[in-house]
Amino acid sequence: MRELTNQQLRAIMQRKLRAVTHATHTKSANRIGMRLIRHNIWRYSNTILSYWPLPGEPDITALHQQALRDGKRLALAHPLRVAEFYIMPAERAVLHWRRSLVVATTTLLQWQRLPLRLVRHSPTLLLIPGLAFDRQGHRLGRGSGWYDRLPTHTWPRMLTVGICYALQLVPSLTHDAHDHAVHMLCSEQTLRPALD
Repeated sequence: MRELTNQQLRAIMQRKLRAVTHATHTKSANRIGMRLIRHNIWRYSNTILSYWPLPGEPDITALHQQALRDGKRLALAHPLRVAEFYIMPAERAVLHWRRSLVVATTTLLQWQRLPLRLVRHSPTLLLIPGLAFDRQGHRLGRGSGWYDRLPTHTWPRMLTVGICYALQLVPSLTHDAHDHAVHMLCSEQTLRPALD
């Protein structure tokens, strides 16, 4: 059988994700968040780099709110700008999460744009979405290479967790030598180390 190209697999995954109901997306995303909160990695992570969910990605904004309630430092990747994070001080827990980031960056909500190189605290946990992940932790993204450009080598103690729905876990993905595999995989069904 002929192997699918990354572009073909992206199209298949996007079709599958569009077929899932909003209620199922919400329920599954909440389960993902609960799996992370119950695991030791959550307890020992003080600074978290996460993502602002795009359509089809697990909406873990409830997990972000929990991080702030737990006194953790939280940085969210802006999906439209490369190499920038929007930093939210942990003491400001009242957020309007359903607003767009354009609105959320106003001074009213006290968001602060910060180039990635200026993130002061070494992150201990990076939550990465993807269109697909394989058992070894390789990731198929949207094709822009955003997460591949993160300077993870400068944060040696950072644990990376691939966030996805169970339907996005595939047996294997094609990958290059420069592709970074995640350390762990978290879906609504499991939270486990990626296999070497």
